Amino acid sequence: MVAALPRNDPDFVTRLMNSAFSHSEDVSVVIRSYDFRKELLAQKPLHVGLAPEWRRSYDRRAGRDSLVSMAGTMRSLAKIPPQERSWDKIISTMTQTPLLEPDNAPVHRSAVLPLPKALGFVGNCDSSVIDRIKSWFVSLVGDQEIMSALAVDIVVLADSASRLGTQLSLPRFRAVQQETTLLDINVIRFPDTGHPFFELYMLKVDAWSQRWPLFVPKEDMNGLSGAFQAHKFRPRTSIINELSPQTLERAVQEAEALLDSQGRAAA
Repeated sequence: MVAALPRNDPDFVTRLMNSAFSHSEDVSVVIRSYDFRKELLAQKPLHVGLAPEWRRSYDRRAGRDSLVSMAGTMRSLAKIPPQERSWDKIISTMTQTPLLEPDNAPVHRSAVLPLPKALGFVGNCDSSVIDRIKSWFVSLVGDQEIMSALAVDIVVLADSASRLGTQLSLPRFRAVQQETTLLDINVIRFPDTGHPFFELYMLKVDAWSQRWPLFVPKEDMNGLSGAFQAHKFRPRTSIINELSPQTLERAVQEAEALLDSQGRAAA
């Protein structure tokens, strides 16, 4: 249990990160290191149970309340067993963390993008397909800052999905609908001076293919389906103000040690 880890343990931050996240690197690093073309064709989608996004929180420190809630949130997330680290479990944990409260209404978006075979969704995509996928993806996420942080190469994603469509067009797949996941990631964004709140978001993108028997006069289709959810939380000041000075000091020190480690990693 993380609560049993002593704060003077030099490996405390590493253990806390490894307990709280499935991927302890910033989510942008995780995505850049994933070879979409190679892994998706091998049917190995990018699945991230939970990864951090630090913005610039390690060199633009948020205030005391954000630091205190950061320490408490990390410990709460670290108590989730890896096998139970689902999106619903993460949301439940964040909602029940006493040092946080919801900041606004959650965002829920879903979208389907049909791409007829005639558009070239079979092998290397042409520019019209790439433009359609990019527009669809931007609309699904709806947040340019998240798009920049994720750094998903739309051209690579489009080409990978099109190659997958080529696989699914083989004769053995006729008269069936096939679907495979491309991305399935959960991310927590930490606060900084310009963003004094936590944001938890989920992004899932699937590629699908519908094939009809040769005697059925319907056009074969390929496409993408996606889901995006986001929840914001802010520090619960009323609870934080009731903590003892000693508890506040320890929590701030713990959060600063965490941010210092990320600053060194980004240097």
